Amino acid sequence: MELGETLEQVAHRELFEETGLTAKNLKLMNTYSGQEFYYQYPHGDEVYRSYSF
Repeated sequence: MELGETLEQVAHRELFEETGLTAKNLKLMNTYSGQEFYYQYPHGDEVYRSYSF
């Protein structure tokens, strides 16, 4: 996610970048985020992963 992007914009952009496809309709079903989604990679980077369905 880039600064200023909405989740819908991210989904459109990522879908196109990864597959070359363009979505016509997107529907956000649910978003899961928070402390339970904290992860530290072996090389030390830290992230809070969130999942949307």
